[in-house]
Amino acid sequence: MKITGSISKDDLIQDIDYYSSIIEKVHGNPYRLISKEEFLENAEKVKDQIRSVGTERFSIMDSYYYLQQIAVSLRDGHTKVSPPLSWKETVESLFPLEVVAIDHRLFVNENLSTAVVPECAELVSINGISAGQMISDTLKYVEGTLLHYTMAHWSQYFPLFVQTYFKLKSPWTVTFRYDEEEKTREIPGIIVDEESEKSRLRKRYTYSESSLTVNGEKVPILQIPHMGYGTEKVFRAFIDDFFSKHKDKNYLIIDIRRCPGGQGERGFQILDYLTDAHVLPEYRVFARFAHKVSEVYREQVENDIRSTYIERKIPRFLWRIPFYRVLMRGSIFANIYSRVLNAKVGEYTETEHYHKTRTRSNRFKGKVFLLTSHATFSAGVVFAAVFKHNETGTVVGQETGGRLGLLSDPIELELPHSKLKVLIPVAIMELPGEDLDHGLKPDLEVANTPEDHMHQIDKHLATLQEVIKTLTSTNVQLDE
Repeated sequence: MKITGSISKDDLIQDIDYYSSIIEKVHGNPYRLISKEEFLENAEKVKDQIRSVGTERFSIMDSYYYLQQIAVSLRDGHTKVSPPLSWKETVESLFPLEVVAIDHRLFVNENLSTAVVPECAELVSINGISAGQMISDTLKYVEGTLLHYTMAHWSQYFPLFVQTYFKLKSPWTVTFRYDEEEKTREIPGIIVDEESEKSRLRKRYTYSESSLTVNGEKVPILQIPHMGYGTEKVFRAFIDDFFSKHKDKNYLIIDIRRCPGGQGERGFQILDYLTDAHVLPEYRVFARFAHKVSEVYREQVENDIRSTYIERKIPRFLWRIPFYRVLMRGSIFANIYSRVLNAKVGEYTETEHYHKTRTRSNRFKGKVFLLTSHATFSAGVVFAAVFKHNETGTVVGQETGGRLGLLSDPIELELPHSKLKVLIPVAIMELPGEDLDHGLKPDLEVANTPEDHMHQIDKHLATLQEVIKTLTSTNVQLDE
């Protein structure tokens, strides 16, 4: 949406009341981590903040920050208010440094300008505001689950906070630390056109392959930074080609450390290339998958089905029968939609989903390692949990950002006055694992320290390099 105009104090408070009530009706389990009393008390506190402000009108951007506090209080990571997409149009230029947060410290992850600030330098302050203060002042606006995920996810909001919360304008006075030396530089903003932004996002989220050299051999790495980016057809072709090239290798690494989610079914497609269909012909994906039926969700399901009919050019006379089940054959949502349309409002539809393993001639038969991090979330966690439960390989890295017991399948709604878009998860999902209140824990835990980042050391890959060296050495001795 465009950031245009403003709304009155009364309209903003009405948006908060509407948002609170619609969460109650639609959300799969809003009070899992917070009591209803605490949630409503938080909403009242936010409204009191608004009433205490002297002005009678609020910008849409400022309204976003008040409303986002309501979403964040649920701590499920999927309930959120989306920042207005056009916020970048309200500033003359953009802050050029992207960061990663590690142990409440900020490090430059990418420099999009020609400014002399090295990547991996520690960001000390901007215009005199310390990195620590920036984090502590704005963490309450980041939807998260476990604290380590909230910190990892905070980095995605950093440019937004710099320019719309702290309202710092170009040029910025940036103090950074590099090679044990502290420097201060004036950093001008950058202009990013729409096409350049799309290109940057493609580079960040598109799956790719790389390799790790061990004892002169290249170990293939399948990098999945997002489970939903790009078309299904292109994704399938890429995955099939990847395994065709590497099916005879001894080792394989799959990297989902930066994966925030996407489409869970893509993870099962990857697992088909790692699973012997004769040994494991099918497996249950979720310990529990239940959708809360509401009038709002049912209407969204009907709209989704209608859109599918229009897209596939299905004659209208077929709309009266559940023809969508034919179109969506093989998708878990065919069963979910059928149950939702036939259940009563307030009920939960329980879906037992079994994935049938497809036989692949290019199935990988070697040893597989899966890399996870505190930023691995949503569909990334689903993939990791099933990977570990099925004993597909070894998980290496950090506990995932998303819990094994999560709230999923968010639907998008629009608030009546601010017109801001909000996401509300409608489903309860419980993944295979020991502790639903924590993320998936790796088989081999490897910490990621600030010092590693400053010295551009990928501790996870360095650890795997040593592990594979040891395995290779052992295999050679056994062969002899």
